[in-house]
Amino acid sequence: MRSKALFILAASLALAARALCADGAPAPFSGERPAELFRMDTRASDDKGDTLLPFGLRAVGVGVGHAQNWSPKTDSIIWNQASLLLVYDHDPIFPYRPSPSLLWLVEADAGATEQPANKAVLSAGIHALWSPWRPEGWRPFLSGGIGGIYTDWQAEGQSLRVNFNPQAGLGAEIGDRWLLTLRVHHLSNAGLSSPNVGVNSVLGMMALYL
Repeated sequence: MRSKALFILAASLALAARALCADGAPAPFSGERPAELFRMDTRASDDKGDTLLPFGLRAVGVGVGHAQNWSPKTDSIIWNQASLLLVYDHDPIFPYRPSPSLLWLVEADAGATEQPANKAVLSAGIHALWSPWRPEGWRPFLSGGIGGIYTDWQAEGQSLRVNFNPQAGLGAEIGDRWLLTLRVHHLSNAGLSSPNVGVNSVLGMMALYL
């Protein structure tokens, strides 16, 4: 039942985002400036005359992920999630410090646990993707970011359900549409409340650019 609900949520996100997207949009790491990524008016142009979306928005994607904790050892926590991704160019946001190897990923996630059973997980955050490498057919990257997370469960030694959520990892864009990433996922309240036992997990995610 949980897997079916997660699939329906991911499919709904995909259909909603796809309805906004133009066919044949270039992949975020392709190096191209999209002439019209969405069916909407663009509001700026670069020095080459190519039109850009507001704030350098490059692509929309949807993904599914699976995570399992390794600490604290007193709790076994496993969850699945569906994700909505917005990918931005760095340069239009920070024109005074250009970096063609850097992108920004804004991500919102909704999921449910397998252990403990049927508990909600909601999170949102921003991640930097650094990709100076250009092998043919795929594009590896390193990532790091932070956000907030709400969990409908509390591990032993946790005092809050709303926590900070730093993440770091690596991944790759495969071809024109796919992104795979593996992250170290942490949640804790940064000492704002006591006790404050952190939950550390490994999160794997597969995403499709629309």
